[in-house]
Amino acid sequence: MTQHVTFARRFSVTTQMLELAAVVIAIQNGGIYGVAWALLGITCLRSTVLATYWATRRGQEPGR
Repeated sequence: MTQHVTFARRFSVTTQMLELAAVVIAIQNGGIYGVAWALLGITCLRSTVLATYWATRRGQEPGR
């Protein structure tokens, strides 16, 4: 398994645990709208980190 695949798998597991924690906290504090915002935020964070990682692995800046 390559270094990139290992990173992607570990990152996926980490963000899934973060999603679970965020959803539990959101349910306790904000109800269904809190859950929706928590999931949206985690999804955006995951996309940004993965895009930045792959861009830097190719020697490019994100967004180019």
